[in-house]
Amino acid sequence: MKPEFKKDIKGYEVKGVIDEIGHDLAGFKATLYYDNKKVAVVYDDGYGAGYEYSWIDKNHEPEFNKFIESEHKLREKEFQPKDDLEKEVGFIFDKDIFVSELVDKYHKLKELRGFCRKGIHFQVGDMIGSDVYKYVKTKYSGNETKFEEYLKKKYPNEKVMILNKEMGIN
Repeated sequence: MKPEFKKDIKGYEVKGVIDEIGHDLAGFKATLYYDNKKVAVVYDDGYGAGYEYSWIDKNHEPEFNKFIESEHKLREKEFQPKDDLEKEVGFIFDKDIFVSELVDKYHKLKELRGFCRKGIHFQVGDMIGSDVYKYVKTKYSGNETKFEEYLKKKYPNEKVMILNKEMGIN
């Protein structure tokens, strides 16, 4: 499975995301997993402040914080400001931003799985890895050799990826 279709980022993922209307903003409640083990429940109450973490595995909290520190250093090295505001503010990354990335990934994959159940979705060339895809309204059986051959003929010089196949959705 391609990295963009994996549910986790470096062993971390969220499950059971419940979107809620908070005080001032939209919020959520999610369970944070590490290597398929529940480690915390994360709650965004929609007040605009930091997330609340209720640690199921109290021993994992220092490990998570250490991971966030090392991830911060890695990402900071790769940071390229896009505009004057980013240059002025600088690099920002913390555990809430990381959990937000996991929640976003959860929502995107959930939406894509729903789309793939309604037909065959595929990407061609530069589309691969983006949020842009093509769609054929027919069920994917898991063994679409004729369709794959058709795509190879239609797009002979481009790489083609069938999202249903990559995600294991028939």
